[in-house]
Amino acid sequence: MDANNARIIEEQLKLLDNYQQTIQYISKKKQLKIMNAAIGHVQTLEQTAQLLEREEMDEHMTLLNAVITDPQEDIRDIRECLTPR
Repeated sequence: MDANNARIIEEQLKLLDNYQQTIQYISKKKQLKIMNAAIGHVQTLEQTAQLLEREEMDEHMTLLNAVITDPQEDIRDIRECLTPR
């Protein structure tokens, strides 16, 4: 092998190394995009879960309020019926 062949091989190896570095950079960049998207989805899911939990709590509170209010109104109605006027 002469000096010219050695130079050509060295240049090709450098090009190959640069190509591999470029591919690794692009791969890492895409991985970061995927990770950021996944984090965004997780945050959205957490917000949705919190909203659903709040709505469920509101429903429970509404039911509890109805359970407490209805007997109180019944007691008032009974008192009105039993109290002479």
